[in-house]
Amino acid sequence: MLGKLDLKDPRAPILFLRPFTVDSKIARVRIGKDLVSLAFNTKTEEELIAKEMSKIGPCVAIGRPDEKLPQLGFTRIYVSDDNWQETVLEYMSRAQLVVLIVGSSRNFSWELQKAVELVKPEHLLFLVPSDPNDARDFSRIVQTVLPYPPPDIPKDAIFPAVSFRALLYFEQDWRPHYAVPEAPAHFRRTLAQHVTPTLRLALRPIYAQLNLEWERPPIVLLRILYEGTAAGFVIFFLGILLLRFSGR
Repeated sequence: MLGKLDLKDPRAPILFLRPFTVDSKIARVRIGKDLVSLAFNTKTEEELIAKEMSKIGPCVAIGRPDEKLPQLGFTRIYVSDDNWQETVLEYMSRAQLVVLIVGSSRNFSWELQKAVELVKPEHLLFLVPSDPNDARDFSRIVQTVLPYPPPDIPKDAIFPAVSFRALLYFEQDWRPHYAVPEAPAHFRRTLAQHVTPTLRLALRPIYAQLNLEWERPPIVLLRILYEGTAAGFVIFFLGILLLRFSGR
């Protein structure tokens, strides 16, 4: 079985469930509009999500049977058609958090139904898809499986990502809430993208529900170095210009 979890990690896993059609959407590298993002951003959104989720536990997903190389991000577990359901149920029973991106497929519909039946609501997290077709599927499907239909996404809950637009979590009685993605402080923002520190801030109530210690996004030393160097160059050239004009 390719993609086994590291048995040295004693933490319960994070299980990522999605239709396989989602893989191509979260496998894209998010390209920013500025030169800094172009220079530093090399990770896909799945990698960024998995990187942050790995602070909670080892991240795992069922791999597509036909893929030649595992997609970067969540560790892929490859199983046969005969026992994939058994494997999903096993990891579901062990997971401290089940993360789902809703889409339309028969296998995923089964996974979603089982997650709602078997997993405590405070251990479920939905990434609301950005794609309009997937968003319609999300709205239609959750209306049928959740005890309380989620409200419309408020403007302050829109997430700065490409593959998903909001995080939906639940209280113990299934009351739904959208996590609010606060903007990280300036020196806590990465140079390449803001998904990782924003996700850390948005996950704060989920950490509380899982009884885990939450920490703020770290200070990004590379940003301090980059901006300090840029400021040094500006001061240097301004000094040269001042010397030239003062010498006339």
